Amino acid sequence: MKLIFKDVKLFTLLYFLVFIIDTFIKNSQFRFPFRYISKTFLILILLLFYIVNQKDFKIKRLFPFLTILFIYIVFVASLIFDNLGDFFIPVLLYFFVSMLIFLFAYLRYDVVNSLSFYLVFAGVVCSVFSDSISVLQSFYNQNFGLNQYSVMLFYGLFQYLVVLGITKETVLINE
Repeated sequence: MKLIFKDVKLFTLLYFLVFIIDTFIKNSQFRFPFRYISKTFLILILLLFYIVNQKDFKIKRLFPFLTILFIYIVFVASLIFDNLGDFFIPVLLYFFVSMLIFLFAYLRYDVVNSLSFYLVFAGVVCSVFSDSISVLQSFYNQNFGLNQYSVMLFYGLFQYLVVLGITKETVLINE
């Protein structure tokens, strides 16, 4: 099984075979039960390919971080879900991109000096606070958290800390 995930051609063949099956299931009459199983299988195949071929960083360090991000997104989404309406997909994409930036800041841990890492990471945390307050204000409660002041405060801190962290950056050489 490991051979399939090491050989890019075999993996591509397997992935597109599962993708075609997923597309067929998606367009068939039996949409609900099988659709989620096939999507999950596609994601698991990609995850296994990545784990087998990863060389950049330790994946075990990422799982707790990704779990926390997932719980955070589910919590905020559960608060605003009923009020999203047509904005569900744009808000979901917005959260995804915000959490992706958060993940990239986290992955800088062993790559740059600690001052730069902590400044950028604190800045990105401020960005997440700003985004969360903005979303909660828009779709949950109009008076949430002194929205006008706190959004701009955290957004300004985000910009300042990220720029300061990048200017203080020194790339560490790993041997």
